[in-house]
Formats: sequence, structure tokens, C-alpha cells
Amino acid sequence: MSTITTDGRAATVTALERTRGSTTSVPSSGDAPPAITVTGGAKSFGRGAGAVRALAGVDLTVAPGEFVSLVGASGCGKSTLLRIVAGLDEPSEGRVRVGAPMQGATDASSDEAMPARDRLTACAYMPQRDMLLPWRTVLDNAALPLEYQGLPRRTARREASLLLEQFGVGGFDHAWPAALSGGMRQRVALARTTLTGKRALLLDEPFGALDALTRLEMQGWLLEVWTRLGVTVLLVTHDLDEALYLSDRVYVMSARPGWIVDEVAVALPRPRGEEIVTTPEFARLKGRLLAAIRGAGRREER
Repeated sequence: MSTITTDGRAATVTALERTRGSTTSVPSSGDAPPAITVTGGAKSFGRGAGAVRALAGVDLTVAPGEFVSLVGASGCGKSTLLRIVAGLDEPSEGRVRVGAPMQGATDASSDEAMPARDRLTACAYMPQRDMLLPWRTVLDNAALPLEYQGLPRRTARREASLLLEQFGVGGFDHAWPAALSGGMRQRVALARTTLTGKRALLLDEPFGALDALTRLEMQGWLLEVWTRLGVTVLLVTHDLDEALYLSDRVYVMSARPGWIVDEVAVALPRPRGEEIVTTPEFARLKGRLLAAIRGAGRREER
């Protein structure tokens, strides 16, 4: 796994810390309100006999500074749930909140649903597709969040260029998105998401398009940035090894309509090196995830 030891990487993380105004360690959540809460979340598409129920009664929480993953079979509603948390859609039923209630809020108001527009501004969301703007260069795509925050264009481009180098797309600053491979486009998109400065990052299969070696490197780099900045991460992935390697906890979703069938605490020591995937405890946790997914599938078949 990579480590933040070179001057370039140190400069990149320093830039990110300045963007967020955060500390250099993962905060202790203690009794702090959850950073993300979903209570009784349900979602249906369509009406009447043709309606498709994608989610049914999802309950989950993510503490401030925690790294949590969502796993489950394809089509179980993981990405739908992430879009709802991100404020790109509303649940048909239930409540969703991102961030702690405002200071002075009553118990009743703190338990109310948070409108989609407020969730949208409280977190950064990276979808499966890179969504790069074709009329902006690689560098200008990555720098967009910093420009939006009001940084001078030259400063935003300089800081974005540092991060692009660490994500393996250095030297392509002035290329157009159409000239990049799928994996390179995803790396640019992840850099752009990281530079938003939001305290909660919602990542939908961010490494799915990368080759195996680059994927391992990016996982390690993401862990180091997360540890340094103390951001909250909710990750959707099909890769059980990735979920266990990165996460504090893993939620397992059933087949459609998706709901939480298991919650697995990952009590593996940090910092984690890639050798941890060969340990007996890692194998035991992976077996539990597999059993939960297969068990949910058998229940669906019946």
C-alpha cells in the first residue's frame, strides 16, 4: 500500500486540510449525533401493479469520522440508497439525515426528515459514472470544486494538479476527458470528489474501473487521507475484500427490496496493510459477509 511520505503527497494532504479546515486525526465520535442516519428508508418506483419496490425499511447510521461500506447482490438497492442519502432522490417512506441537527434544535425537530436539497449540500457524492465535463480539461474538471468555493483559478488548479499526480493521472492535466481510459476518468472523478471539502463522502464503486494493482494503491491512499482528515465515508462496493480492508463496519443488504440483513463490525487493527487480507480474522469476517449475502438470496428465492 502507498504511504504519504513524499513531498508531493504531503503537500496534497496539506491542501486538503486547508480546504476542509479539519484536524489531522480521525475524531472520536463519542456521544456526538450520527453523521448519516437512515430510519425506515423505503423506495418504490412506479405506481399500481407495475410498481417496483427497491428498498424496504432500511435502518443505518454512520458516526462522524467513520468509514462504513454497503455490500449486497447486484440490484439490491445499494446505489439507490446512496442517491437518497446524497439528496438526489427522496425516499418513499422513512427519514434521512446527513450531518448533526443544528445547535438548539429540539428533540422533535432533530428527528425530522432532512429535505433533499439540504442533504445535497451536506455531502459529496461520486456516482459509478465519472460525470466529467467534456468541455473542461482534466485539470479544470478536478479543480471545479475549489473554484466553486472561491479559490483563485490559479490556486485551485495548482492544488488540483498535486492531487491528480497522486491519483496516477499526472501529466494529463491538459488532456480532454475523451482521451482518457475508463480507469483514468474514475481517478479524476475521485480527485474532484475529494476536493469538494465536504465532511461526508458518498462513494459508489469508486475503484470498480481500475486494474487490480492500481485499485490496491488507491485503497491505501484513500485510507491515509481518510485517517488524516477525519471525514465520514459511506462506500458502496461489490468487493468484500475492499469493504473489510477499508471499513469500520459493513452493512449487508438483502436482495430487492433491499433492507439490512447484517451489520458486521470490522475490529481489525489500524493502520492496515495489504497483508491483513491473509489473516484468519479477515477470512472469518469475509465468511460472515458471504453467509449473510447467500442467506438473503435464499430467503428471496423462497
